[in-house]
Amino acid sequence: MNRGMKRVLSWLLIICLVLSFSTNLQPVVKAEGDQPTILAQSTEGQVLQSPVIGTRNASGAEVTFNYQGAEADARVIVKGEFYNNWAAIDLDKGADNTWSVSRQIEAGWYAYGLATYDSNGKDDWKRDPLNTTVIKDGNPGLSVPGIKINMDDEVQIGTSTVINAVYYTGDKDVTEKVQLNVTDSSGNAISGITVSDVGDGKQKNLIIDSAVEPGTIKIEGIYDTWTLTKTVNLTKNKLTSPVINGDGTVTFNSKYTGETLYLVGAMNDWHENDAIPLTKKDGVFSLTIPLSPGTYEYKFIPTLGSWSGDMLDSLNPNKSNGNSLAIVPGIIINSDSTVETGSQLDLKASLQKADGTKESISPTWSLKEAITGVSLTNDKLIVEPGVAAGQKVTVIATYDGNTSQQEISIVEKMNSYTINYYRYDHTAKDWNLWLWPDGVGGKGFKFTHETSDGFAQGTFKFTESSLNIIPRLSTADKEWAAQDSQVKASIQNGNSVEVWLVEGLAQVFYSKPDVEAIKPAERSIRFDYVREDGQFDGWNIWTWNTGKSDGEVKFTKINGNTATATIPIGSTVQKIGFKIRKGTDWVVIDQDYDREIITGTQVLTKVVVQAGQGPFRTLPSAMPPHLEDGKATFTYRDQTLFEQDKMDTIDRVELKINGSTYLMQYNANDELYEYTLNSLTEGTHEYTFLVTKDGVTTELSDPTNIKDGKSVITYKRTNVSIQSEVKPSAISYNENAVLGISLSGIAEDEIRQIYANLSSLGGKSEVKIDIELKALTIAVKDSVSAGIKSIPVTVIDVYGNKHTQTAQVTVKTRQTVGKDDFDWDEARIYFMLTDRFFNGDSTNDDPNGEGYDKSHLESYHGGDFKGITKKIGYLKDLGINTIWITPIVDNIDFNKGVDFGGTQYAYHGYWAKDFTTIDEHLGDLNDFKQLLDTAHDNGIKVMVDVVLNHTGYGMDKLTPAWVTNGVTNLPTDAERGVFNGMLRSENEDPIIRNNVAGLPDLITEDPAVREQIVAWQSDWIEKSKTSKGNTIDYFRVDTIKHVEDTTWMDFKNVMTSINPAFKMIGENFGASVDNDGGYLRSGTMDSELDFAFKGIAREFVDGNIESAEQKLQSRNGKLDNTATMGQFLSSHDEDGFLISTLSETDRVKFKNGTLDAEVLRAAQGKQKVAASLQITSKGQPVIYYGEELGQSGLNANFDIGRYSDNRYDFNWNGLSDPTYNHIYDHYKKMLSIRGQYSQIFSKGTRESVAGSNVQGYDVFSRTYEGKSVYVGINTKTEAQQVTFKIEGSPNTKFVDQYSKVTIESDEEGQITFTLPSNLDGGTVVLTEKTDSPGTTPTPSPTPTPTPSPGSSSNSSSSSNAQPSATPSKSAESSSTLEVVAKTGANGNKEVEVSAASLEQAIAAAAKKNEPVTIHVTGVTAGESVDVILPADVLKKAESQNVGLQLQLPDGVVKLPSGAIDSGSLNQGGRAIFSKNVVAADKAEELKRNITALDGAYRPLSAIYDFSVSVIDGLAGTPIHINLNGPFTIELNLDQATLNSISNKNKVGVYLIGDDGSLQYLGGKLKDGTLTFQSDRMGQFIVMEYNKVFSDVKPGWAKEFIGILAAKHIATGKDTDRFDPKGNVTRGQFAALLGRALGLKADMGAGSGTNASALADVQEDSYYRDYVTMLNKMGIISGYPDGTFRPDELVTREQITTMLMKAYTYVTAHSLQEIAGINEESFTDIGEASSYAQESIKAAKALGIIQGTGQNKFQPSTISTREQVAAMIVLWLEQVGL
Repeated sequence: MNRGMKRVLSWLLIICLVLSFSTNLQPVVKAEGDQPTILAQSTEGQVLQSPVIGTRNASGAEVTFNYQGAEADARVIVKGEFYNNWAAIDLDKGADNTWSVSRQIEAGWYAYGLATYDSNGKDDWKRDPLNTTVIKDGNPGLSVPGIKINMDDEVQIGTSTVINAVYYTGDKDVTEKVQLNVTDSSGNAISGITVSDVGDGKQKNLIIDSAVEPGTIKIEGIYDTWTLTKTVNLTKNKLTSPVINGDGTVTFNSKYTGETLYLVGAMNDWHENDAIPLTKKDGVFSLTIPLSPGTYEYKFIPTLGSWSGDMLDSLNPNKSNGNSLAIVPGIIINSDSTVETGSQLDLKASLQKADGTKESISPTWSLKEAITGVSLTNDKLIVEPGVAAGQKVTVIATYDGNTSQQEISIVEKMNSYTINYYRYDHTAKDWNLWLWPDGVGGKGFKFTHETSDGFAQGTFKFTESSLNIIPRLSTADKEWAAQDSQVKASIQNGNSVEVWLVEGLAQVFYSKPDVEAIKPAERSIRFDYVREDGQFDGWNIWTWNTGKSDGEVKFTKINGNTATATIPIGSTVQKIGFKIRKGTDWVVIDQDYDREIITGTQVLTKVVVQAGQGPFRTLPSAMPPHLEDGKATFTYRDQTLFEQDKMDTIDRVELKINGSTYLMQYNANDELYEYTLNSLTEGTHEYTFLVTKDGVTTELSDPTNIKDGKSVITYKRTNVSIQSEVKPSAISYNENAVLGISLSGIAEDEIRQIYANLSSLGGKSEVKIDIELKALTIAVKDSVSAGIKSIPVTVIDVYGNKHTQTAQVTVKTRQTVGKDDFDWDEARIYFMLTDRFFNGDSTNDDPNGEGYDKSHLESYHGGDFKGITKKIGYLKDLGINTIWITPIVDNIDFNKGVDFGGTQYAYHGYWAKDFTTIDEHLGDLNDFKQLLDTAHDNGIKVMVDVVLNHTGYGMDKLTPAWVTNGVTNLPTDAERGVFNGMLRSENEDPIIRNNVAGLPDLITEDPAVREQIVAWQSDWIEKSKTSKGNTIDYFRVDTIKHVEDTTWMDFKNVMTSINPAFKMIGENFGASVDNDGGYLRSGTMDSELDFAFKGIAREFVDGNIESAEQKLQSRNGKLDNTATMGQFLSSHDEDGFLISTLSETDRVKFKNGTLDAEVLRAAQGKQKVAASLQITSKGQPVIYYGEELGQSGLNANFDIGRYSDNRYDFNWNGLSDPTYNHIYDHYKKMLSIRGQYSQIFSKGTRESVAGSNVQGYDVFSRTYEGKSVYVGINTKTEAQQVTFKIEGSPNTKFVDQYSKVTIESDEEGQITFTLPSNLDGGTVVLTEKTDSPGTTPTPSPTPTPTPSPGSSSNSSSSSNAQPSATPSKSAESSSTLEVVAKTGANGNKEVEVSAASLEQAIAAAAKKNEPVTIHVTGVTAGESVDVILPADVLKKAESQNVGLQLQLPDGVVKLPSGAIDSGSLNQGGRAIFSKNVVAADKAEELKRNITALDGAYRPLSAIYDFSVSVIDGLAGTPIHINLNGPFTIELNLDQATLNSISNKNKVGVYLIGDDGSLQYLGGKLKDGTLTFQSDRMGQFIVMEYNKVFSDVKPGWAKEFIGILAAKHIATGKDTDRFDPKGNVTRGQFAALLGRALGLKADMGAGSGTNASALADVQEDSYYRDYVTMLNKMGIISGYPDGTFRPDELVTREQITTMLMKAYTYVTAHSLQEIAGINEESFTDIGEASSYAQESIKAAKALGIIQGTGQNKFQPSTISTREQVAAMIVLWLEQVGL
């Protein structure tokens, strides 16, 4: 066969394969015995296919999955229904990033998919890009041919069993029936066993006679030539699950073959983290637990805490809602658990049947024990008057052989609550109530009926006199589907009350309200989340404090790279908290710290959050007029249009005031209109807005400022006197002072704001002074020099007038006192729970006779002050200089755990009973003073935890149940009486005025309450002062976000007044350096605990080193001594770091002490590395007790019965245990190093030196005052050799302070060392070796020299100068010239550049291949200037191909080489570059002419006049010349111009012709600079072009059309119409694309070489030059016959192809470089021409095209003009034009 014939046959074979694949729409199936073929030949090369069916057998086939990966892919997995319920299977990486795996899969029809992971562990669900046509349940589908027999492996004799036996054909779910044979193990027929058809024959009924003997049988399934045999065990006792035992317990069984199995379901509230383990014995997992009658949905999970691989109970046929269902038959008693003396209680019960149904029953009732005066009559329990309260009666229900019992308490009286609830959607009857008295667990109650006016109503009885209420919505699958505000109702008088609740209002009405009159606005947050990759699968928002339904919020709309969600919020909400996460396992979080959205009172708040960025944008609200400095700024927003995103549809808005109207400017970014009125006159001014929509103007009052039907502003001038005083008057940077002010000439209600400018102290320029306190604590940054500093204090009155007076404070040099003195930001903090650290005095272990169980995590364990005192030596040796101990004040003494039938005491100290005395469990005041003295004697300062926002439980009132149940050591009336009038009775908001966690909230906003609680805490400073003068040094302040700012400012002021060096660190839960809640640099806290640091550390130890290092560098730059953060890895309120690195299964083993040694060592290695990162980072390292010995535990979760495992007893035995004491050694080394180089680590900069994710290590420098420490940290389990260069340190010796090994750099400064494995510490700390290493000295301020009278400022004492020992190299010539402009003879600024200096600069520039830069100073922006250049030297610049850059305050003018024609430059002549700004009157005239020409123009800037002229010799008349070719101008826009821009996409530069005509030059606006090109000098102006077409209606296309018109790429059909639905011809599109590329219509003019290569392009056509140029650029190719067919309508695929060719031309990137090009494309991509398919995929990946719906592109469809506009604008964004 000849070569030509072979080629033909090859093509035919390829076509057949392609047709076969596309028509069958199935994975590739190979014949039996064939090897799987992964690649098939095509004209394009090798085509990867997936999945591929390979070698087959009767039960299934080998299946190969393939994936074409990218460089970023570090892992690829496949998972589906075919393996362990979607468990992951890893693919292997081959050549060219091709990933594959082959696996034997049983016959069946399965959904599956592929996912990729990058090096950071970020996953991306890909489905299967190679299988886009076979779909099951929205995922790729896999049909594996073969026989499948579905039946239990075990069958009980004497029963019948259904067998599902089918043959899967390989065509999706198409099956055929198979023949079944049943034999014994030898193949013989068995009597007593029959098989019969069920239905269509695909199901069979296997009937086993009771006489059949136990043993095994074979079930044969036969189809065609295939035979599958299944062995089944016959037994008389089949394993079942669940088994309902007779003792109230239920046994669950499973034959799961894995190592671990857990039960999770309704019996444990579906908490996977606390799933109940089954025990494996003889191959069977079993679990027996008590369950009351009822139904319980459940599942099994193989891994604790993970739903991966969750499974149904295969032994249980009962299912519900996709879960297995356990049915526990029996009687359910539904009666209340309390009854009032002298009343009767209805007894109710239902019967749970074995079939899952439930029915109400009337059982026989009896009493377990007789009680005098208590009897039963029918279904009523009767309690006669006089029966003593406090007794318990047990009722027994008997019915149809079932019994059940319930204990009922007899109480003195019951209070009756009639609750009415109204919803505006009239669904209140579908809701229910969650009710509970204080201190008692809640319970659900149903309304009994609906009133005639729409209230759902019910009456409920409780013993307590107040009741907490949450209306909630329960659905079949979610008990808390939604909830309304929590409120509290109280009995007003007597024993009953009726209350009314209304949707959205956190208020209890004690009389029926007018629901329409009080209807709250439906408030919400519009949340836009922008991800550049456009990937939103699994992403959601987690919210709290919404006042509605907290928790997960899903995105409901995705548009390109933006996903949108709506978050409903309550009527009183001012701010909410949120996090963005992927999935629900909290593994992937975008910015892992708490962020807040401030909503104020807005009905709709819009926010835009950018992925990967902490700060986000909140659109400001429209506000009443803002008065400032005699001006008033007005804003207008139409709320309806704002909610519809249609504010831009308003034609215009005018302000009407004082008889004049003013055109307001639209701010598109903020979606509101603004206008600032200057020169206000005193008096009251009424104003309105004239709003024009669709040509109709309506006069409106300001919706944000209406009183008595009018909108008015009042302005008056005030004369305010400010007196100020700073105490103390002189402070160092380690101290604070209080700035106090007094005012006269102004009433209190006339004060809008008071602030201090603390910039002279290194602080903010505007720090709020509380109006009530009129005092502020100030701090000094340690970089501020000593001397007298001025502090401007400004008062702004409500009229906007500013009044400023200057206070003064003296900054003095910091004087250290003794060797143990240290700065606040140098604190190395050790946090311990006093009760858990060490028991130094057993006599105070049980002072109240409670009989504590010291093994219980929620009980007292005996730690005390004496215990800490005895261990001070340990802490000093560890390297600690500050200890933080839990609160010392007296706490409640009773067992709060009685509320849930358990144990819970106030061992932690946060439940205060008496703020004035020491808690007796800790010792007495003398014990505390001894601790203070011992600590200070050892150089350790003491930080005490304080609580100002709440008391302990029961300090407001006692729960009756506590009294009834005889709870001991309850607070007395006298103890509670101390707080009369100080505690909040009802919650008023979700955060501050709220009884958080039910703890009685102090009303700190009441000045009297604030004064008292501050005094109680501050009094401890004097009260605890020892005879040596020692006292408490610092406070750690609890829950600061739950107290208003005024209290914190007052507290800080008081503490500063007592001791200027006293510092406070606050607990703002969730805080980070980017989210400090406003508590830092604000006169409240000196530091905050950093809740984000442990997340950074976790990133680091998990290998995401680069990201962690970047965050730490950013954090480093934001901290200083006045505002620092305490970084911690573990705490008493969060999971310990070490245990958090373990899997859920290993966490259980760690807690039980059975963790595998290798796994433990791996976790300890991570703990060490994290500790090194923590201790070497800027901020205050906070070591949590015991973590230095590897102790760790999970935080409490009482909802699932988990106590505080993270509040363990300190393991003192661990110090001698080699399993743990190596961790202690590591901490001790690192803290010693931190102490030795304290100032470098506490104050120094941070810079990355070496390392990466791939290398697994990080090397960074910490530098302060010119001294550096180099830290290397290794995350790997093996040691690594590291080499990096230290600049300026050749042949220098360094000491590794960790190992004490000396290392020397080479002659280039390169240093090489070994980083130990993470378990061996993973740390190197290099310092330059000195003769006497020691602590970094505290720098003394350098005095400023004072000149002597008559001395010369430039006297250098040259006569005393010494000759240099080493000749210095002459400085290299620079290509930059610095020149100073001076006023010339004509009054203008001018500067003449000398020939010599310019010639030198040209020579230097030529060597560096860069332009000469002439930096002109001495002139301001907007000022005219002439730059005079020597002609002779300019010619040299041209000959050496050197360009010029003129750098002016207004911007930069870039003239390429030869731009100034050398032919126009005469010998000895000069060239003059001139920049002028057109005079204001002339400029206004030009602008008026422009807007008269077209009202769409909106001038924004001044008019700049640039020119170049030449002049012969020193005199003569300048002659203007044109330039050769285009030049570039970078124009710096002033702030006023930038502020006036409403849409930056519509801004451009225009050249104004001599005749007033305009030439659009465009430009790119970035960071306030507008860069553009022009080929001639002249007058330039920046304008916005807002063209409005009458036929373009609001909608998706309007913005695109507006931008295209603004860029002058497209015009309308006429001056008024755009014709958005019209079509576009090929010629028209060529012209549009040419203009978009910046081509000009005359650039291709002429004939010959410039003639079009396309035959049908007419010479005089408007598109001719564009087609010609685009053809030469390779963007347009035309048809094979050499024609262009310009009048044909252009199709969608043609447009896309031309755009993407233009993309490659502009960007110089191939389409294959575009991320996502090979991902799943449109479903009709196969209908596109072959030449267009790659372009379509690329355009979709870039977001240039979106499709026409249902994931279709319709390639041959004709595009409309509006569609073309959108595509071009999106293309422009991608190419950066």
